[in-house]
Amino acid sequence: MTDRCYARLDDKAVLQIAGPDARAYLQGQFTQDVRLLDQQAVIYGCVLTPQGKTVADAWVTAAVDGSLLLVHEAAYSDALLARLRMFTLGHDVDLRMSSLAVVACWPADGDAVNLPDDSVRLPLPGVRACWMLMDEAQQSTLNIHHTAADWERYRILAGMPRLGCEWLPGDYPMNASLRERDGISFDKGCYVGQEISSRMHWRHGVRYALYCVEVEDGKAIACPADVVSTAAVGRLGSLARDAAGHDRGIARLPVGSDETTQLSVQGCQLHVLRPCGHKE
Repeated sequence: MTDRCYARLDDKAVLQIAGPDARAYLQGQFTQDVRLLDQQAVIYGCVLTPQGKTVADAWVTAAVDGSLLLVHEAAYSDALLARLRMFTLGHDVDLRMSSLAVVACWPADGDAVNLPDDSVRLPLPGVRACWMLMDEAQQSTLNIHHTAADWERYRILAGMPRLGCEWLPGDYPMNASLRERDGISFDKGCYVGQEISSRMHWRHGVRYALYCVEVEDGKAIACPADVVSTAAVGRLGSLARDAAGHDRGIARLPVGSDETTQLSVQGCQLHVLRPCGHKE
């Protein structure tokens, strides 16, 4: 049995930003500090509206030609491209969709994966997995024997939120654990939508966060579903069954929720396991 699982993710797309001003331009549009790409292979963050609401999130890496590749949810490609093109005047940049496919790679046995050498790789912080950006020829060298649904189960159990599932376009990203998921810089300088996010951070205005949860006998629950205390307080966005038969998922809950918080979903007890994210 192979030690690696591969799945092509057709629900992901790649936006390319080329040109001599690519990094400087994205620096003024993105919540994370683009200069970090001088030190690490990938950064994560969001593109926001001027009102500070989410347009799309993206994992960004640099291609060998110096352009930037933004991996994002394909459902929001049009909105992302339109939003980024709003502020290109005076910048020498070229924005276009790439034909590269996104292939997920994760371990079959829980150990770290050995990655192929001939692709653009995006290590995914907080999970033992990566995404690879590949053309058709590169994909043909792999045994892509898993499906996007297999990857979906893996990322839910690993506690990796997905825009459009556990949080939504139009949400304030600070209410989706953007800081804890290392998706925002508070000292990089100005970017579109910065004021609202900074105010929520510095003035303690964050009301919600994303949590890994377990639901007792949750197999009949259809997500999304309201999470209830004495009234509806949050939203269960996803649920998957692990190898031991536990139903685990990701929920948007009030900040400060923990294992002592009494919660339920559709009559089933819901237990908070830990916050999503890898940054304290």
